[in-house]
Amino acid sequence: MRPGNGWVTLLTMTADIIKVIGVYHADGGLGGHLRYAFDKVARGEGCALCDITHGTVREKAAFAACRQDLGIPMEMIYRDALTPALTAVISGRTPAVVGISATGDHRLLLGPDALDAVQGEVYGFRAALEAAFNALADED
Repeated sequence: MRPGNGWVTLLTMTADIIKVIGVYHADGGLGGHLRYAFDKVARGEGCALCDITHGTVREKAAFAACRQDLGIPMEMIYRDALTPALTAVISGRTPAVVGISATGDHRLLLGPDALDAVQGEVYGFRAALEAAFNALADED
């Protein structure tokens, strides 16, 4: 059963997170997409976040619902679009999910290992994200 709207809104408020950014382990643009497709097919190198968010061609309906239900903005970007603050927090390890606080602090929520662990499942991603918010709330 899918949680209702605002499934982690209380958690995000407790952790002071006002935005979530997912960083793909791929570059943007046509060249980046072609390189990603080649690496995935020929080398077996993929992107765990891509597997969570997308099916064969487009965004998974379950992920679109997850993003909408989050209750705060969630932006997905490619690694070649990183800001200096995002670069600092992920330390070159993609894919990753980062939370941004109301004060502008960037906090790593999920790294490559956590994203690999959910094996492309949106509901596993939701559970991992919720656990990350709980851990932040416990720190504060």
